[in-house]
Amino acid sequence: MPLPGWFTHAASFCAGATAVAAGVLLNTKATADSESDHASSQISITEDDRRKNDEPMQMLPTLPMRLFRPNNNLVIAFDTRTKNPLFVMERLVGQSSNRSDQETAVAASRKNKRFHEESALLPYHRSRNSQYRNSGYDRGHLAPAADFSSNDKEMNDTFVLTNISPQLPRFNRGIWLRMEEFVRKVAQKEEGGGGPTTNCCETWAITGPLWLPNSVAKTDSGESFRYSYEGIGRPPSLVSVPTHFYKVVVVLEKNTKSYRQSSTAVGDASSSSSNKSEAVVLKKFAAFVLPNSESVEENNDIRLVNYIVRLTDLEAVTGLEFFPALFGVYVNNSGINNGTSDLPLQKDIADALTDDVRFHSCSVEGRDTSSAVISLSSSGEWSKGRKRRVKKILRENTPIPFEHLCRKNDACFKLLRV
Repeated sequence: MPLPGWFTHAASFCAGATAVAAGVLLNTKATADSESDHASSQISITEDDRRKNDEPMQMLPTLPMRLFRPNNNLVIAFDTRTKNPLFVMERLVGQSSNRSDQETAVAASRKNKRFHEESALLPYHRSRNSQYRNSGYDRGHLAPAADFSSNDKEMNDTFVLTNISPQLPRFNRGIWLRMEEFVRKVAQKEEGGGGPTTNCCETWAITGPLWLPNSVAKTDSGESFRYSYEGIGRPPSLVSVPTHFYKVVVVLEKNTKSYRQSSTAVGDASSSSSNKSEAVVLKKFAAFVLPNSESVEENNDIRLVNYIVRLTDLEAVTGLEFFPALFGVYVNNSGINNGTSDLPLQKDIADALTDDVRFHSCSVEGRDTSSAVISLSSSGEWSKGRKRRVKKILRENTPIPFEHLCRKNDACFKLLRV
């Protein structure tokens, strides 16, 4: 099944914004002379530029990001510096028993699946099985194998080490597993609600590692934040161990009625409808950050709602803009850095919805479940001013066309057994 047009936009944006190289290389975009003197020209590089007789372009080093697309439902951006994915984006399909195409899919099984290295990368740029051996860390999937249970080939794609990060065993087999199960249940419920003549829903997830500060020192000028994390393998090629992991989940509503009426077959290139883009609307979303720690398991009061974070806070620490076709992208049209923040309205609303869930969650009030010094889910920042702003945003934009995944969702609030 081909990816929708909005996905192509999202993937190309992420490639540019994060300098992901699947041949990333040069095409100059000039900025107007009337704009700020501090504004830089944006540069992207293509392989065609490398082939041209342009010596400066030929001398540029390759970038430390690689973009892979093992199948239509999985895209992996790999960081050759940390030997971890930068992010993994997946579309969860085949989660509902109502799917008409399940008869043609080969049932998947983890039997005989083996973790394998990405041979397209240099040996010293890739993550290797030997680096995990006797390390004390699991090879943790970012796109879970179980998300591809209806297709054996696609399940095997998840065992490539570009989809893997080192995770502590109790974390990987405990709360992270519960997080993955939660997303699958969301996908199953939402996908099962569709029909041949109604709007259908798809669930997408972006997952990745984080390295957050874990200590702070007082200095004459204020505070200094410090990072500390492990590396596994043998120098100089080490796999960095993330301190946290994030997952952004969105449920999309797609109008498939008109698409099927005008198409003789799904994916038929001769059909006029194949050139039409489907209407895609954001229905639900949530962003989570969980610490890669075994101490989480010692807490008897574990609820997924404890780990929800604002979308913009997560974007601040990842350097990414998630699902730009849905939430919008930041554009400084004035070219002047005046310190003001003109966020896309969708992001403002998403943050307000997240805070609204947190405000009304007894499980997070007055305590912080994150082990990082920079907490993305701390309740200490909940000033009266922020609460007033949240109410104002939600009031002025009523009715809001999408909602937070944890709103009135018992699965977010129930105690987890890990």
